[in-house]
Amino acid sequence: MILLALVLTACSTPDARNLECVDVLQLTDVETADGDPAGVSYCWSEDPNEGSFDRETATACSSDLGLDWCDASSDDTTTCATDADCSPGWSCLVGEWYDDYACGCVHTCNTDSDCGAGEACLCAAGLATEGGSYLYAGFRRECKVAACLSDADCDGNPCGISKDVCNWGVAGLYCRTGEDECRVDSDCTVAGTDFCQYDGAVGHWTCRGAANCE
Repeated sequence: MILLALVLTACSTPDARNLECVDVLQLTDVETADGDPAGVSYCWSEDPNEGSFDRETATACSSDLGLDWCDASSDDTTTCATDADCSPGWSCLVGEWYDDYACGCVHTCNTDSDCGAGEACLCAAGLATEGGSYLYAGFRRECKVAACLSDADCDGNPCGISKDVCNWGVAGLYCRTGEDECRVDSDCTVAGTDFCQYDGAVGHWTCRGAANCE
């Protein structure tokens, strides 16, 4: 059961299971998802902590969560110190979570049109679970690699949001396929390969292990 008052919705899947799904809202605080709809759904099979995010529709981002501008007086400015050190349309921001106090150039956005070809604008979005975990579809409005922009691009399958090698940030958006080895994290039961992520080497979703990114 999801703690937040989110709307239950049907979730198209490449398998025949009846997954439970909720619509995800934009984050207005690190642990407060009460903003505008994010155009994202979260689906799970048995354990709400071990599901997956899909992008259903392109949505304008309204939350500024995570847009922490670099402070040259206190942050590591090896990569950048101000927006002027970055490409046009990019911002010099303090890194996400595990990379605090290190500044980097981030391709910020409000809509997909702010991003380049093969990219999508993901909003800061997430939800809380019954066990006290907090699951994030995105930490801030940022352009991400995208092989699909919505479910409409995936021949009836969802446009999945794949996590990065740390299973923390977002690697990109990729269509789920009939060749996938998993749909949600709970499908991955072999120790060391606990997460369902897109594998570019094989062109579909597989169970993979997370790197140690502390």
